[in-house]
Amino acid sequence: GEAAIMLCGSCKVIYHNESGKNTYGSDAARICSMVLLENGERHQAEGDTIGGELALKLRSGKISRIDAYLM
Repeated sequence: GEAAIMLCGSCKVIYHNESGKNTYGSDAARICSMVLLENGERHQAEGDTIGGELALKLRSGKISRIDAYLM
């Protein structure tokens, strides 16, 4: 149900797949939301894309963890 990677050497990304669906193929599980952690502060991102200010924070190393939820 979970898999983790390191992104940019400083951000832990944890994929949560509670449905147990495959992550490939036409009926694959897809990211529906994410929670990003920045110095103890949680930021919610809907969908599978991080943009704007959160993307800048991620690139600059301010985001230490992302929990991505699949459906």
